[in-house]
Formats: sequence, C-alpha cells, structure tokens
Amino acid sequence: MMYKIPSEETLVNVIFTVMYQNHTVKSQAELTRLVRKELEKDGKEYKVSEERIRTIAINKRLVEVSIKYLETDVSEFPDVCPVCSNKMTPIMNKTLDGDVREIKRKCTVCPFSVGARKNIPKRYTFTRPKKNFLSTDERLYLLDSAAEHLSEALRLLRRAVNGTALEIVSEKNIENMNRMFTDDDGCFTNIRKNILHDSKKQPVWTLPLKSVKNDS
Repeated sequence: MMYKIPSEETLVNVIFTVMYQNHTVKSQAELTRLVRKELEKDGKEYKVSEERIRTIAINKRLVEVSIKYLETDVSEFPDVCPVCSNKMTPIMNKTLDGDVREIKRKCTVCPFSVGARKNIPKRYTFTRPKKNFLSTDERLYLLDSAAEHLSEALRLLRRAVNGTALEIVSEKNIENMNRMFTDDDGCFTNIRKNILHDSKKQPVWTLPLKSVKNDS
C-alpha cells in the first residue's frame, strides 16, 4: 500500500487544528494518533513519525511541552536536544577553587535540560500555547479555512435557489460575495496582505523608547 508523506505546511495546519480542538494532549502517542486521524479525513493514508510531529509542533510554537524524565548516569552532554533537535547551550558555574565548570546543558527552545545525571525524556504532555496572539501561519490558516467555508456555503446557496424565482436575483448577490475571496482587491486578499504586512513589522519591544514630552 502506498502512503503519502505530509508536507511541513500540512502538518503545521493539522497540528494547529488538533491543539485547537484539544487543550491538552497527555502523550506523544496520543498526539500522533490525533494528527494521523485528522490527516486521513481526506480518505488517504499518511506516514509520519512521532519525532517529526513533535519537533514541528515545538519549533512552530504550536504547543507548550512538559517533560517527565527517567534519570541515568550521564557519560557526556548532548550537543543537540533529543526532544526538538535544536542546539543545547552550556550552563557554567565557578567552583570553590576558581575553576569554571559546565554543570548542565539546556535546550535553547524547549524545556529539556541535562545535568550530572542524564535526563532521558520518558513522557511528554502537550498543551495549547497560552498566548493572546496568533502567529502569521495560524492567522493565514484561519483565513483560508474561512474562505473554504464561505465557498461551500455559496455552493449550497446556489443549490437551494436553483430552479426557483429567486435564482436570478440571488445569483448577483452570490457573485458579489464570491468576489470577496476571488478578486485581487477583494476582502480576503486585502486581509491576507495586511496579515503578511503586519508580520514584517518590528515588535514593539524592539523599537526605541520615546519621551512623552518630546513626542509630537
């Protein structure tokens, strides 16, 4: 049997949908099951590993992850995080005799860290991010979903009035609504442009401070 390999963009959209529907997913296996179930709604079978789902979910900020560890004796500190495949950074400490020594390493992206005893990830819990804003990818995903739903609604509306006295009158209104997301200067196109434009702006905390007295 032939399997499809989902693109990263597809996985981002599917993981976002899964976490939108589930505030907390209590294991890696459960997250993988939910993602595959959502993928296969189109009737096709997909092949995707737990590790790929986990790393995309973390790196695209689609989840917050907590980790339960199994401790073993450590032989050496890892350079790459075993959870999300990002760089590990050393945590240094000064000893009593004045030497500087590495006491642990911490991932630069996710909560994983390892010290004198090696922490092996045993179980993950994934939670919907606690934030008051959406990423550009999330906003575009919702916009595309809205366009798809509107397109389906207009198709159903055409079927509802087909063959009735309302068909001619309704067609003009339906066509006007359809142009909202098909025209180059339509509502959906302009919203997309605004989302992309806003994503390129500097965050407010990177802008220089201005004096209220001198601000004109």
